[in-house]
Amino acid sequence: MSDIQIKKAVDANTLVTNKKVLFKRIIVCSLIVFLALVAITPNKGVILQNVKAGNAAYSMTEYQCTALSTIDGAWTTAGEWNDGPRITMSDNASFTYKVDMTSFSMQWLIEDFADSTNNTGDYWQICLDQQNSGGATPQSGDFKIEIQGHTTLKLYQGNGTGWTEVSPQAGELTWANTISSSPWDSSPHWILELSDSSKIAGTLQTPQPPNGMRVAAYDAATGELASWAPNSSADVPSQWGVISDYSLEPLSAYSTEPTAAPIITATPTPTLIAIPTPIHSAIPTATPTQTPSPSATPTPPAEWQPAKEELTPKTPVNSIMSLQDTGLVLLFICVETIIFAIFVKRRRLKKK
Repeated sequence: MSDIQIKKAVDANTLVTNKKVLFKRIIVCSLIVFLALVAITPNKGVILQNVKAGNAAYSMTEYQCTALSTIDGAWTTAGEWNDGPRITMSDNASFTYKVDMTSFSMQWLIEDFADSTNNTGDYWQICLDQQNSGGATPQSGDFKIEIQGHTTLKLYQGNGTGWTEVSPQAGELTWANTISSSPWDSSPHWILELSDSSKIAGTLQTPQPPNGMRVAAYDAATGELASWAPNSSADVPSQWGVISDYSLEPLSAYSTEPTAAPIITATPTPTLIAIPTPIHSAIPTATPTQTPSPSATPTPPAEWQPAKEELTPKTPVNSIMSLQDTGLVLLFICVETIIFAIFVKRRRLKKK
């Protein structure tokens, strides 16, 4: 092989090597740009399993109630709170939550089965995150209702680093707690009933779900804290549970659990009408709230109504980048490709 042939072979190998090196550089640079764009654009389509939201492992549905409860610190009837889901906070505590979507009243029942002593250090807590934005510290959209020593209610709003006490409007929050027995536990224990007159008015407001929520009861005599979500802190909204969606149908429409009044399905016979005695007064009749009809279904404001299918929780679609960011990456790759083409063309001209 002549020197000229050897030189051409060497140059060809060098060109191939340079092409491979440049191609690898393009790939590496494109990957770096891609990762950089993902890192700096968290709100342009990036959904990383709701990083800032509450603890999605503990979620619940907000149900339309069949009737608002009497706030007296005890069960007025055996089925008074059966229209809300019973949620366990610990082995010794449970709560339920429901909403009237006509008045937008919110109501909670909390029971601490192991606590029957009156201590000044006892407290109840209900925390709400308006937008379920989570975070490591309470923000302006976070609120905390705290009842201290079974005597004093205080309302707090997040300030970015902690809590600032604020004043509820007159009549906005109504509450009562007593040591009583209940259908959940026959032994006397502390029971709290609390009502917010409207979730869309007043100092404390919570829009359409999803919202963050935390419920807690502390017994100073034993030092036991029961909370939902478990092991959560009032000062860390990302640890709270989540009200993931809502239903315009009462819980009884989905559940076979006992309801506040019997559901009558049999059609009355003509003999019942023909008998002049007051026999009808001894026969329980179905109440409109137990079998809601379309005309009786409360209708929230138009902007607060989701599409029909949105009553079922949906899993967020994971999106890595927005279209804008994807376009930037493709533009970068095109520029690198053009540079590579120019480089190859110049190398070929030099060989000639």
